[in-house]
Amino acid sequence: MDIRFPHELEAARNELVARDLIAYEDGIYQVLDLPVGSPRKGRDSSPDRALRSSSSLPPVRRTVLREAASDLESVKQLLERWGWSRR
Repeated sequence: MDIRFPHELEAARNELVARDLIAYEDGIYQVLDLPVGSPRKGRDSSPDRALRSSSSLPPVRRTVLREAASDLESVKQLLERWGWSRR
């Protein structure tokens, strides 16, 4: 993997750890918490398409899934910004 700016990656990781959003040890990340109501930007992600087909889910469950899809998109955008996009 090509890491162009390792100091930026380390700073971002340290900030997420300090906010108790992730845990990091020996190269392994674990998500501890995701922000509620993160802004949705960009194109529709595949998890969101799955939501449209799951209309039988209770409203709270649909909201949780929609927020998770939004957070997944945010993570993808961060990785792309740091040069970690799929090749």
